[in-house]
Amino acid sequence: MKIKKLGRKLVSVPAALGAALLWLSVFSVWINHGKAREKAGPLEQVIAKQEAPLPAPAQPPEPAKAEPKSEIAAQQPAPRREPAAAAPTVAPAAELQAARSDLKRQGEAFMAAGHGLDDLPGIVGGAASVEDYLRFSKKAEYVFAIYSPEEKKYVGRIEFGARPSMVPLRLARGYSQKGRVVEHETLLRIAREVSGSGDVRVFAFCSNEWAAYLAGKILEAMRICGIADRKDVAAFEAQFEVRGSRPVAVFKRAILSNGKAVAINDSEG
Repeated sequence: MKIKKLGRKLVSVPAALGAALLWLSVFSVWINHGKAREKAGPLEQVIAKQEAPLPAPAQPPEPAKAEPKSEIAAQQPAPRREPAAAAPTVAPAAELQAARSDLKRQGEAFMAAGHGLDDLPGIVGGAASVEDYLRFSKKAEYVFAIYSPEEKKYVGRIEFGARPSMVPLRLARGYSQKGRVVEHETLLRIAREVSGSGDVRVFAFCSNEWAAYLAGKILEAMRICGIADRKDVAAFEAQFEVRGSRPVAVFKRAILSNGKAVAINDSEG
């Protein structure tokens, strides 16, 4: 799911889209499939899912994989005084306190060795609102590309302004040539409107600098949680925010492949 090296102005969302900018469920697990359009699910950052290089992928992107269900099970009423269902045990919180510069250096070393975000567990998360996420993505210098399955190529990118529009997709130096799938009804709706097509998908491209930060943060989170093998982690849950003028991914917990969870106290949060 690893939003890699995905210009630093506050995003302006048009008043006409005010009603369309729907609240995201912070930390709800992955995507709310099947919900009404008025209740768009959290924006999925599928770090592990990568798209073919620009400008024309040989194959259309694969849909995001089904996501693991929430570890927090709602307790059921206890008729006849039967005990309520117990929620899964969450391990004591691990402390993620590494400095941002150290995280970036760790990520750069990992990538210099020929690895990438697709070699690490994915990150899933969201923001308090679509507007907050767009502000974050602007600070993180994300590029939201529009992909046409019919034409089997990227047809442009979303330009946010007084009125959203589609402009040619050009990636500056220092950007990954692979995009990450973004599943969110509001952004998909904007992509359909500006492209004039009802069959499009949205991919996020990020800078190498942002990808190095994310890679370092994932590696550090694995270390403090005592995780050696990426296969032992289903995903990391995070909240995407802007702190001061800096975009951050605040890690909340690790969802392990065995169904358990490890809480994370992130110093950036």
